[in-house]
Amino acid sequence: MVVRGKGEDCKPSGTHLHGLDQLRLLAALLIFVQHTLSCSGHDEWIDIAGFRIGRIGTAIFFMLSGFLAATSRRPAFEWFIDRLRFLLPTFWIVTGIGFVLAAIGGRKEFDAWQVVCQFSGFGYFTHGERLINIATWFLSPLLLLYAAVAVAKHKSCRWLSLIVTLFLLVTATLQDENYATLYCHGAVFFLTYSVCIYWPKLCRNMTPMLPLGLVVLSLIQPEFRYGAVASILLTFAIKVQSPIRIASSFSRIAYEWFLVHGICLSVAMRITEMPLLLGLIGIVLSLFVAVSLKYASTSFLKFILTRREATAEGLRHLTLAENPMT
Repeated sequence: MVVRGKGEDCKPSGTHLHGLDQLRLLAALLIFVQHTLSCSGHDEWIDIAGFRIGRIGTAIFFMLSGFLAATSRRPAFEWFIDRLRFLLPTFWIVTGIGFVLAAIGGRKEFDAWQVVCQFSGFGYFTHGERLINIATWFLSPLLLLYAAVAVAKHKSCRWLSLIVTLFLLVTATLQDENYATLYCHGAVFFLTYSVCIYWPKLCRNMTPMLPLGLVVLSLIQPEFRYGAVASILLTFAIKVQSPIRIASSFSRIAYEWFLVHGICLSVAMRITEMPLLLGLIGIVLSLFVAVSLKYASTSFLKFILTRREATAEGLRHLTLAENPMT
């Protein structure tokens, strides 16, 4: 049960939680609105009642990632490799395009070391805000969190998730508010993961304990207030059974959209800096690019798999021809 994950009980087999699609769409909208306002020079509009709207979206994203990591039924290593196959190829394409555009436009300087760091997926830890296509910063901590989960899924490391959760919680509370955001996102990820793994009934019934716990933590470290809001929204989202078509459609291209929306907003800024028009151009362009990228990456992967199967089949026939008795 530990190897496969007790958190399987949180999500009935064969079901699709439509509320998660809707929550993912909400997170994307919050992040996009903040980035649009920042690009148009209206940072004073991104704070509402003491909350930075984009950080709510980011907290939702990390919480969803932790929840889905816990509910996966796949073996640890297979799950982790699948995550890498899903995340990295598309990220490499977008990152390559970003470097090309940066070189042509000359708006950001970079060197070979930055190229290596970003393509490895850990560029945020080495170059911080100097990343090309800064909107892809989330991949660096996510890869690290996924690697820790892959180790924690093994029976011999069953307590690792609790240790990592405790470490991130303590570290986040000790950090200054300006530097605690990333640790809080990581703590929210692992706190959600640990609840689903070790207390599946609590996760399945979604009692208020997780939101209340994060509210209490926010009294010590204010940055946890974003995780508290995300956990409240997740509590309701898990109960949603009716799909919304636009959310279900967006869910299929959500990752591609997150990767390209920053570049698309930069392109849109060359046309206008009016917030409404900038947002309209940015959303249309980013959705078009995300759909195109999804189609291209899917077609490429199918081509690779087809060629691999054809090669394997050819080798099998060759072996049979050389050794007919086998």
